[in-house]
Amino acid sequence: MVKRTVDRRFVGRVASAAGLALVLLVACSPAAARPWTPRPAQYGEGVTRDVKITMRDGVQLAADVHYPTNADGSAAAGPFPVILSETPYGKELVGQEILDTFSGYEPYLVRRGYIDVIVDVRGSGGSQGIITLFGADEAADSKEVIAWASKLPNANGNVGMTGESYLAINQLFAAAEVGRDSPLKAIFPIDAANDPYKDLFMQGGLLNVESSVPLLGVYAAFPLINPVLEAAIDPQTLSTYGPLIRQRLQALQTGFAVPTLASIVTGGDRVHEDAYWRDPHRLPASVLAKIVANGVPAYLVGGLYDVFQRGAPLNYAGLQNAWAGRPTNRPMLPDQPVTSR
Repeated sequence: MVKRTVDRRFVGRVASAAGLALVLLVACSPAAARPWTPRPAQYGEGVTRDVKITMRDGVQLAADVHYPTNADGSAAAGPFPVILSETPYGKELVGQEILDTFSGYEPYLVRRGYIDVIVDVRGSGGSQGIITLFGADEAADSKEVIAWASKLPNANGNVGMTGESYLAINQLFAAAEVGRDSPLKAIFPIDAANDPYKDLFMQGGLLNVESSVPLLGVYAAFPLINPVLEAAIDPQTLSTYGPLIRQRLQALQTGFAVPTLASIVTGGDRVHEDAYWRDPHRLPASVLAKIVANGVPAYLVGGLYDVFQRGAPLNYAGLQNAWAGRPTNRPMLPDQPVTSR
């Protein structure tokens, strides 16, 4: 979903790490106006891989937990805030240079006293279930994962979310789902869509062959590839991931990628703005007022050459309008009050 150069990606990652730390400080500090300076790295990094999180329907999601360590390699006591990313591309991409950004991995923050949790969304990576491109199940998963992450050993109960593209969009749905007084204290969506149908798949009413077709291929292939990568990292998990690959093959016809591509290229329902695309759990524009009502601050980042260049300003205007008591789908007024949250 992201089109950029390596240099720009690096700048975006640094902005994400430093900026999210600032947003969390503003969200959680009673003295929000005081100046803030990033501190040097204080910790090493440890990781617990493939932690299973059981959802309300019995589906198990897989997570990697990266945590600060002392000089001797032991887990630092903290307590620390938690940074959460939920990815469909696989937590196995951590350490794979350019692909690393699609995992949401934030080592900069871990070394400065944050616990970094990366979760495979249902139906992807090492997680059970069927991937459906967001939807009600994934939003409900986010709420449960946030509650789980806030209670990790050495966590202080505060959770922030970060990530770009898909990882940015699901932050909006998570912030709308959690309700008020949640452990979720801030989100940092980088290049999030306002309307995936208009922003990505059918821009201007035509199939976006530059981004959409390859992306649908990624969503079909990655759920099959990631378990193989996971087993390569830890061969002892092979017995678990073999059955998962078989389940993924069976789910190709009922998941998101293959049915959507088939419908679009044959002129089916998904070529139009049908009920699938208008699902409020698939349309970020429809949940902006809930984010404001839940009191979750958002730091939005957009890119001039990103495929979602339309989404960031529309999401910003929608959130500001919601805070000002105006419709989220209208342009902002020149003199309307705004909020730094």
